[in-house]
Amino acid sequence: MTAARRIGYASRPDVPVLQTASLQMLMALSGPSRPPVAGGKPRRLVILLHGLGADGNDLIGLQQYWGPLVPDAEFVSPNAPFRCDMAPYGYQWFSVQDRSPPAVLAGVRAAAALLDAYIDAHFRGFKLEFKSDPALPRGSSPGSGKQVGVRVTF
Repeated sequence: MTAARRIGYASRPDVPVLQTASLQMLMALSGPSRPPVAGGKPRRLVILLHGLGADGNDLIGLQQYWGPLVPDAEFVSPNAPFRCDMAPYGYQWFSVQDRSPPAVLAGVRAAAALLDAYIDAHFRGFKLEFKSDPALPRGSSPGSGKQVGVRVTF
């Protein structure tokens, strides 16, 4: 594919682009969601970020346990934008084959804009305001690193 149709990042400067995703996938992360247990319009948003080789379905089940604690929250669990490069299934937020600080930072930065856009779209869709209606990002494995990288930008 041409550069205009594929976007990615190099996990190391001396290696060609390893992580690529289609523009369509980058423009709209997707994954499972669950409405507020109290019903009605969400007033809060809980974002669950999966780890390496998983997908959004791995964490969305937490809503049945955490939902009663935040009954007015919508739960969302997007799939990471890149296919896992260490397994034949699942997704990843960035490659961890090269765990050097520059490579990890490049991966976090590549995924942060996508996740920010996903969060913004949900806030707009539910007419939430961050200061009065907080998001609660939670993640596991690289999902934890991703949520930290995104939260500090709010």
